[in-house]
Amino acid sequence: MRFWRNPDGPGIDWLLDREGKYLPIEVKLTDRAALEGARHVLVFMKEYEAGKGLVIRTSPLADLLSEGVTAVP
Repeated sequence: MRFWRNPDGPGIDWLLDREGKYLPIEVKLTDRAALEGARHVLVFMKEYEAGKGLVIRTSPLADLLSEGVTAVP
């Protein structure tokens, strides 16, 4: 488990590395995780060709925020 920060500012709270495959995870203290809350996940996914990303939030429901980015409770 790691974190990631781009020199331009975007950062990822948690980054799981399994045999060279990355899963970026952002944590938001809100029950509303809009796509704006996943923008750093999208930046990471584009730069490192990660297939999936997660936004963890306080809502009891999961939502698909974008292709490959899911908000989970």
